Amino acid sequence: MRASFALQLETSRYTVERPGWLVRLLGPGELRDPEARAIRDAAKAMDLDGAVVFANLDGWPRPPVVNGCIPDVYAVYEDREIILEFENERSVELAEALREDVAFASWAEESPGREYDQIVVPGGRGGRA
Repeated sequence: MRASFALQLETSRYTVERPGWLVRLLGPGELRDPEARAIRDAAKAMDLDGAVVFANLDGWPRPPVVNGCIPDVYAVYEDREIILEFENERSVELAEALREDVAFASWAEESPGREYDQIVVPGGRGGRA
C-alpha cells in the first residue's frame, strides 16, 4: 500500500564558488542536488514530527536493509513505519529503481502499519554527494 505522505520540495538552486561553512555543514552534494536536499528535508521533517529517522545520507543513522534494498529514508513512529525512496526523472525508469519499488511495496503490504512512497524529484542527480 502506498502512502499519501505529502512532501514539499524546494527546487531553488545554490551556487558555491568557494567551499565555505555551508558546504562543510551540508556537504557539497546538498547544494547542487535537489534530490539530496529532498531526502534531508524529509528526514528532518519526520524527525521533528516525532519519528525515529534513518536516512541514507552522511550525518544520519543508516537505514536497515529491507527486502535486499536500502531505502533513502526509513522512519519509525509509535504506530507506523514509513519508507521513502527518492528518484529523479531518469533514474525512476532504471532496473534498480524498479527492483527497489517492488521490494519496498511488498514490504509495505506485509503489515497495515507500514507505508511506502516513491518520490520523483525534478532535476535530481542521484541524491548522494
